[in-house]
Order: sequence, then C-alpha cells, then structure tokens
Amino acid sequence: MTKHIMSVNASMSLYRSTLVPGKLNLYDDIITFEAQGPLAGTEVKDTFLLDEIKSIKSGISTVPFRIAIMEKNGESWLFDQVNRQEAKAFVKSFKAAVGE
Repeated sequence: MTKHIMSVNASMSLYRSTLVPGKLNLYDDIITFEAQGPLAGTEVKDTFLLDEIKSIKSGISTVPFRIAIMEKNGESWLFDQVNRQEAKAFVKSFKAAVGE
C-alpha cells in the first residue's frame, strides 16, 4: 500500500512561459502531480516512479523556488512557484524515502 509522505503546491513548467498549477505529492514509492483549476486532468506527465528518478533538487528560479526531477532516461521535469522551505523539505523527504 502506498504511503503519503507530503504534498507541496507547485506549477509544472512545460515551456518557457507555460506553467500548469497543481500539487506535487510524494509517496513512499512514487511522486505524482495533479493539475488544479481549469487545467485539471491535462497533465503531460503525472507519475514518477522513485526507482526511475536519477536525482531531485531544489533551487532558486525566476519564479520563487523550483524542484527539478531528473529521470534515469535523461528527461527532466521542472516544478516552479514552490515555497522555499517546502521545496527543501520535499527533497529531503524524497532522499529519506529512497535511502540517500
């Protein structure tokens, strides 16, 4: 059974000026993204298996703070407009879930 660890408000960055607002959810085996508002259900990608993630980082971006997920296949996914403390806690919780 999948155990929920935490969620943060974030916007998936699709192109330079296209952000999809939603919620990034960390579970003990996956990360999910749920678009909210009028774009609900239109996610380009909504599930990230923890064992397919090469790295996850948080850092400053042009819009408050960012979480970047890099998959083992080389694909990267950016989530902007994240509260700084929540972004750091999300990355720390991810690392604890995968045993880093």
